[in-house]
Amino acid sequence: MREENESSAEKPEIELEISSDIAENEDIPLRKLSIYDLQDEICNENEVDLLNLVFEFQNEGKLPCDCRECLLDITAVALNYLPPRYSVSIHKDLYLTPELQAARKVEVEAALLHACEKVKVRPHH
Repeated sequence: MREENESSAEKPEIELEISSDIAENEDIPLRKLSIYDLQDEICNENEVDLLNLVFEFQNEGKLPCDCRECLLDITAVALNYLPPRYSVSIHKDLYLTPELQAARKVEVEAALLHACEKVKVRPHH
């Protein structure tokens, strides 16, 4: 039974192969891709937008506290308040209209203000 648990803890692989055309042209060996090879290409857009806004609030002195613990708590609370918006394309914002971008900014700012209030009431430092 112990062997099953140890083998199930191994990194899962997805069944993707680099095409032979690419491998020949770019001297890339054929191999299966692991999901861990792709993780840097998956991005939660709300996380990016939120981190930029936290930085902006910090520079403007709008955060209740800017110690490490409070910055982490504020960011985590705000991200938990927001729905995830994952993207995998470098052209991720091309489909967003200015109206949708403005609405997303308002949504992220509301989550950040909510998180600031929660951390202000119960800081962990």
